[in-house]
Amino acid sequence: MSDVSEEGVKALLDYLYKWDVKVEEMTEQIFLELLHTSHKYNIATLEKLLVNTLLDKADDWFNMNTVLELYFLTVNIETCDLLTDKMLSILKRNPKQLRNAPVYQELIAKHPSEAAELVLKLLELGS
Repeated sequence: MSDVSEEGVKALLDYLYKWDVKVEEMTEQIFLELLHTSHKYNIATLEKLLVNTLLDKADDWFNMNTVLELYFLTVNIETCDLLTDKMLSILKRNPKQLRNAPVYQELIAKHPSEAAELVLKLLELGS
């Protein structure tokens, strides 16, 4: 699990062994790591808990890099449609922050077709 930080592994183990995860204390990065890991290893109950918690978070809780990472993580996961839609909505309402986000700049440089696809989806939301 080299893609998960020590704090993320601890949170995962707390969930697996104690059925306890302190979502109110988790950072955006830990949410990302656990959501990715729970999907990768098919830990459906944890995935559902994380998705529901993220859906309940206020839009201003998320930074733009996290919004982009969550969007690309969830866009192809059927059980995460509502979270994907929430991330798209945040992106649509914050075009300047999106344009300046390091993750978006990296996306444009390394994966221009994915960046273009995202822009098209955002344009479709305006229709």
